[in-house]
Amino acid sequence: MQSADLFLLFSDDHFQVLAKFYEYFQTGKPMFAVTPEGALTDVLQSTGAGLWAAPENPAEIAERFLSALDLPSRPQEDIIERWSHQYHFRYLTQRLAGFISSSIEARSVPTRDTPLCLHGDADFQSTTARSESI
Repeated sequence: MQSADLFLLFSDDHFQVLAKFYEYFQTGKPMFAVTPEGALTDVLQSTGAGLWAAPENPAEIAERFLSALDLPSRPQEDIIERWSHQYHFRYLTQRLAGFISSSIEARSVPTRDTPLCLHGDADFQSTTARSESI
């Protein structure tokens, strides 16, 4: 991989960042992606890791591919120092935990007057009856 001048990524999913992105990213080599605008294009732009073109535009693909060939490599040390914390599993797990906690806190807590509905009408009726008897 170190002998490559440019890495290519192909995706038709605008919600997903390919796992190969992270593998290529840590090399410091530029990337070129043929993909619809979305998660992968966002991360390419925010990290400065490369260029992209929409799959339905052959002229744009050719133009941006040639531009991508001129992009410089970055030292691996710079990539690790600047970005490793953001993509490290501990950091990502901590962000996920915070999201889950804030989502739980934002939910309304059922009160005695609020019937609980667990799984359909039968459960709703039995839960309501139990909450009224409390």
